[in-house]
Amino acid sequence: MSVIPKIECRRCGRTFSGLRSRCPYCGTTRVKAGDRVPPVTSSENDGTPAAARAALNTRWQMIFGLLLLAAVVLAVIILITVSLNDAKNIAPSSQNLPAQETSEVTDAPEETDVPEETADPEASAEPTQAPEPTGTPVTTAGSIKLTYMGSEISEFTAAVGETVPLEATTYPADLEVEWISDNESVCLVKNGQVTGIGPGMTTVTAKCGDVTAKCTVYVN
Repeated sequence: MSVIPKIECRRCGRTFSGLRSRCPYCGTTRVKAGDRVPPVTSSENDGTPAAARAALNTRWQMIFGLLLLAAVVLAVIILITVSLNDAKNIAPSSQNLPAQETSEVTDAPEETDVPEETADPEASAEPTQAPEPTGTPVTTAGSIKLTYMGSEISEFTAAVGETVPLEATTYPADLEVEWISDNESVCLVKNGQVTGIGPGMTTVTAKCGDVTAKCTVYVN
């Protein structure tokens, strides 16, 4: 047995004499193991206030952990129970459906015959149509006026061979109008179309029944 201890190099793993401060093979510095013992804290010594506080804290931590575990287990149980109850309420048994339908049909009261009310002969009779008025048709106008291109006219001048369109507006509307020229050697009129024949002056008349409208015509 060697008196001088052998040191194992922490890098290359070879052993060398404990008298050397470096590994002769790789040159790694030798590290001595410390002889210092770590101090003991006050909480590790029995009977000290620190040890009592440490024990109290440990006890409260255990109590809190147990309470938390119990709360989690209770919550899981409640959730499972509620889910099962909801599933039973939502999904009714298929065997009960026909029985329910049958009971609803049998419980319905039978309809009783209700006597029909006697209809009122006057109410059921079809309404008679009002007779159409048989008055005489309107053949005369309430008023009449002569217009040229939408403007009322009482006289105008035309050349020989020129045609001027006149329009007779009656009230009521759309009544038949008779056109008259007092001197056909000066102008002719047909359906409101006045045509100059020869120089002179004459009057064109639009007549509807007893109502007339006159216009003076000068032909050059």
